[in-house]
Amino acid sequence: MKQADFNAVPRSDVCNLAERMGAEPATFTSLGHAAYVRLFGDASWALAPCAAQRRSARWHAPLTVQLPGSKTPAITLLALFTAVQVLDAMLTWTGILRFGTGIEANPLLAMSFVHFGTGATLGAAKLFAIACALVLHLRSHYLVLSVLTVLYVFGAIVPWSWMLGI
Repeated sequence: MKQADFNAVPRSDVCNLAERMGAEPATFTSLGHAAYVRLFGDASWALAPCAAQRRSARWHAPLTVQLPGSKTPAITLLALFTAVQVLDAMLTWTGILRFGTGIEANPLLAMSFVHFGTGATLGAAKLFAIACALVLHLRSHYLVLSVLTVLYVFGAIVPWSWMLGI
């Protein structure tokens, strides 16, 4: 089979190549193995025959991994953090409408309200926080993410709820 002909073969057929040939993956995926060199020559594609399957597994793993010592999916922690961020944005918006921008305790946000507007600043700040939480989730820093969620609840949600009389 010529290289051009091989490129036209669907990836699913390539992933089943070991099964069709009756070979174990180690016999044709290790470069130092003599059978690999004789059989495939310069077939560098055989080093990663199931790249499409591995790619989908990479995205599937962060969604199904469980919290350590628990049966709770770790994605639940990310969803909880996101919900806390949305609630904080809504309470902050309500507080600013009721008391003005001077009520914001974060000086960076208060200064940004003047330059970029309240909605844009709140949206950007919350999207940035959720993006950082996603990075923590993908890197399996679940303890840090859970501590940040609790800190947001007691450092932002509870004070806003108290001030707004909710």
